[in-house]
Amino acid sequence: MNTLPCNPHTSDFPDFDEPNTAESRQEHVHLWLRCLADQGEQPDARIHAALDRYVDGSYDLHTLSQAVIKPYLH
Repeated sequence: MNTLPCNPHTSDFPDFDEPNTAESRQEHVHLWLRCLADQGEQPDARIHAALDRYVDGSYDLHTLSQAVIKPYLH
Protein backbone atom coordinates (compact mmCIF):
# COMPACT_ATOMS: atom_id res chain seq x y z
CA MET A 1 0.00 0.00 0.00
CA ASN A 2 1.24 3.47 -0.82
CA THR A 3 2.04 5.54 2.26
CA LEU A 4 2.89 8.89 0.68
CA PRO A 5 0.75 11.67 2.13
CA CYS A 6 -0.41 12.79 -1.31
CA ASN A 7 -1.24 9.19 -2.23
CA PRO A 8 -0.74 9.52 -6.01
CA HIS A 9 -1.70 6.69 -8.29
CA THR A 10 1.25 4.28 -8.60
CA SER A 11 1.56 5.03 -12.31
CA ASP A 12 2.35 8.64 -11.30
CA PHE A 13 5.59 7.66 -9.58
CA PRO A 14 8.63 8.75 -11.57
CA ASP A 15 10.99 5.98 -12.57
CA PHE A 16 14.22 6.98 -10.83
CA ASP A 17 16.14 4.57 -13.09
CA GLU A 18 15.04 6.46 -16.18
CA PRO A 19 17.54 8.61 -18.07
CA ASN A 20 18.43 11.84 -16.28
CA THR A 21 16.79 14.27 -18.70
CA ALA A 22 15.09 17.63 -18.29
CA GLU A 23 11.80 15.90 -19.10
CA SER A 24 12.21 13.26 -16.39
CA ARG A 25 13.29 15.88 -13.84
CA GLN A 26 10.24 17.98 -14.81
CA GLU A 27 8.00 14.95 -14.18
CA HIS A 28 9.53 14.55 -10.71
CA VAL A 29 8.94 18.23 -9.93
CA HIS A 30 5.30 18.02 -11.06
CA LEU A 31 4.77 15.05 -8.72
CA TRP A 32 6.41 16.83 -5.79
CA LEU A 33 4.41 20.01 -6.35
CA ARG A 34 1.19 18.01 -6.62
CA CYS A 35 2.00 16.22 -3.35
CA LEU A 36 2.66 19.55 -1.64
CA ALA A 37 -0.57 21.02 -3.02
CA ASP A 38 -2.51 17.97 -1.81
CA GLN A 39 -1.18 18.72 1.67
CA GLY A 40 -2.19 22.37 1.40
CA GLU A 41 1.40 23.58 1.07
CA GLN A 42 2.41 26.36 -1.30
CA PRO A 43 6.16 26.43 -2.00
CA ASP A 44 7.75 29.87 -1.82
CA ALA A 45 9.86 31.53 -4.52
CA ARG A 46 13.09 30.09 -3.08
CA ILE A 47 11.79 26.54 -3.48
CA HIS A 48 10.54 27.23 -7.01
CA ALA A 49 13.98 28.64 -7.91
CA ALA A 50 15.66 25.50 -6.55
CA LEU A 51 13.23 23.28 -8.49
CA ASP A 52 13.96 25.25 -11.67
CA ARG A 53 17.69 24.65 -11.13
CA TYR A 54 17.00 20.93 -10.70
CA VAL A 55 14.97 20.79 -13.93
CA ASP A 56 17.64 22.61 -15.96
CA GLY A 57 20.35 20.32 -14.59
CA SER A 58 22.15 22.92 -12.46
CA TYR A 59 21.22 20.97 -9.30
CA ASP A 60 21.36 17.23 -8.79
CA LEU A 61 18.95 15.59 -6.35
CA HIS A 62 21.35 15.94 -3.40
CA THR A 63 21.96 19.64 -4.07
CA LEU A 64 18.23 20.21 -4.48
CA SER A 65 17.49 18.56 -1.14
CA GLN A 66 20.18 20.66 0.55
CA ALA A 67 18.75 23.87 -0.95
CA VAL A 68 15.18 23.05 0.00
CA ILE A 69 15.51 21.18 3.31
CA LYS A 70 18.68 22.52 4.95
CA PRO A 71 17.28 26.01 5.71
CA TYR A 72 14.61 24.35 7.89
CA LEU A 73 17.05 22.26 9.95
CA HIS A 74 18.19 23.63 13.30
